Amino acid sequence: MANIYFPESKIDCKDGLLVGFNFEGFLFVVTSVIPRDEIKSLDQLQSIVSEEKFHTFKWYCAGDPLILGVIESVDRNAPASTEKAKQPLPLSESTEILEFKKDKNIWITIEK
Repeated sequence: MANIYFPESKIDCKDGLLVGFNFEGFLFVVTSVIPRDEIKSLDQLQSIVSEEKFHTFKWYCAGDPLILGVIESVDRNAPASTEKAKQPLPLSESTEILEFKKDKNIWITIEK
C-alpha cells in the first residue's frame, strides 16, 4: 500500500502530469500538476521538472522533483463506441507518456 499526498488546490485539475517527490518507496507527495495542454514533448517534460519553481521543497526533500504519473478525467457514463471516438486519447495512453514511463520504478495514474 502507498500513501499519496495530493494538494487540495489541485483536486479540480482535469488532465495533467503529477510532479512531486517519492520518499522511501511508497510515500509520494504531489506538489504540482502540469496541465495536459502545456505538455509539448518528452524533452519539455524533463525541462519543466528542472524549473526552479519546482525546487521549493528540494532542501527539505533531499532530492529533485520527479514526474510521478498522470491524473485524468474519465467519463464512465459515455457510450462505449460513438463518444469514445470523439474524445482525445487518455494522457496515460499517449505514445510519449508510454515511452517516458517505461524505465520508471513507479508510476501513478489517478482517474477521476
